[in-house]
Amino acid sequence: MRAVWKGTVRVSLLTVPVKLYKALTDNKPSFHLICNKCHSRLKYQLYCENCNRVVPRSDVMKGYEISKDQIVPLEQSDLEKMKVEGDKVIHIEYFTPTVPEVYHETAYLLGPEGDPHPYLLLREMIKKRAAVGHVVLRDKLRHVCLKRFKDVVVMYSLNCGVKELAVQGKVGKEELKLAMELVMKLTKPFKPVFEDSREKVLSEILSRKMRAHDVEKEKLKVTSLMDQLRQAVSTVTQS
Repeated sequence: MRAVWKGTVRVSLLTVPVKLYKALTDNKPSFHLICNKCHSRLKYQLYCENCNRVVPRSDVMKGYEISKDQIVPLEQSDLEKMKVEGDKVIHIEYFTPTVPEVYHETAYLLGPEGDPHPYLLLREMIKKRAAVGHVVLRDKLRHVCLKRFKDVVVMYSLNCGVKELAVQGKVGKEELKLAMELVMKLTKPFKPVFEDSREKVLSEILSRKMRAHDVEKEKLKVTSLMDQLRQAVSTVTQS
């Protein structure tokens, strides 16, 4: 597993060398847009409706929409000012009993870099609490929290723009009792294995098409060989 970042976790004067890994892998099938005649991949073109032209990449810049149909153009120098200097440090600001999962955004695994002892100490420090702090990743300041999951320290980037929704009302005791009975009957240990029927169907389709493609290739080889034989016979006959 390849680390995506290396640095340290800093808690006051305590520093813990760590490596950062992606916690999740995306195994969902991805498709390309291709031409229905030659089956070559299609390329996107950037088209400007106002100028009625295809805009080359060299003429593209970024802009920020402040209201409908009103966009402020941003120069590259403006974008450079928005970048944050990183120091390769996950700064821990405070500890808290818990951070609600609704604020979690992206999960990363933290592993030890070099001597594992400081890492093991950090893992014990967050055994019953979460550590909240910040780090710069890819020129952006990200608020994060560290939690322990089994024997690993997990870092979650945090999104504090969570919308609140309050639903008022009550439920009856009898219906709650029956509902909880249903819950108990359906309760079992969590297994992080999810089947995707699309992947199975896609695999079968691809296998069938590949077999058909191999058959076509063999036909082409035979045809080519027959042509060669005919030409050879024709040449010998003429001579």
